[in-house]
Formats: sequence, C-alpha cells, structure tokens
Amino acid sequence: MKVLIGVHHFPPVYRGAEWRAHRLASALQEAGHEASVICVERIDDAQAAPLAYADEVFEGVAVRRLSFDLGAAPDPLHWEYDNLWVGEHLRQVFDERKPDLFHLIGGYLLTGSAARCPTGWAPNSCYADRLLVSLSPLLHAAHRWCYLHAAD
Repeated sequence: MKVLIGVHHFPPVYRGAEWRAHRLASALQEAGHEASVICVERIDDAQAAPLAYADEVFEGVAVRRLSFDLGAAPDPLHWEYDNLWVGEHLRQVFDERKPDLFHLIGGYLLTGSAARCPTGWAPNSCYADRLLVSLSPLLHAAHRWCYLHAAD
C-alpha cells in the first residue's frame, strides 16, 4: 500500500506530531508498505515564488518539504487557513504518486486545502488523525452533513 502522510513540519528540528509522523512512516515501511511525508518547512521564504519544494530522505523516510511566502499571498489572513498554493501542489502530488491513503496528522500549515483536496481523487480513504473518512461521494456527503448538523 502507498501512504502519503501530511504533517505541518517534520524532523529533525521539531517534535510531537512530527515525530509521530516519522514513527508511522518508519513502521509502515517496516511492514512492507511505501510511505512518504509532505510537510511545510517555511512560510516566510521570499524566494519560493509562489511555492517551492525540496525532496530528501530523513532516516529512511522520503520527505517533501514545502516553502512559500505567506506574506505574498493575495489575502494572507485567508490563506493562513486555506492556502491555494499548497492545495494545488497537493493535487499534483496525489496525481503523480497515486497514494492509496492520505494520512493527515495535525497539518495546520498545510491548511484546510489538505483536508479538502482529496475530494474527487482516486484513493479510497483519507485518514485525518483518528478519523477515517471514506472519499466516496455518498459517505463524504453524509460525513459533512453530520458535521454541519452536530449542534442540532
């Protein structure tokens, strides 16, 4: 199985969710699966124009580190929670890598575009922390309805 893990940052500098993503990717690889990570490295990179990335391997885990200049966004406040550059790049990564599963671990810097962009994409599932959401249109719509009407 091919798994793409999204997380806001990734080691070696960070801890918490970042190391959780590293442990998960390593465990999946040990079990014979293909696991890679996509994360945000910088949000203040004036050279990114509008988004740049670097691919590397950290302790056996393939990582794509995104950089962009949030201050150059058309509406930085809106893009802080819905970054269209990140969303477009994620769609390209999904098209290229064709993962079977997208596991989003606290990817606040990946913004809402990371949770939204799998819709209409080929794999069966998107796992966001502890919530498994099927991407079939019917179940996706049911999940959205339940979320919107939870207070009713």
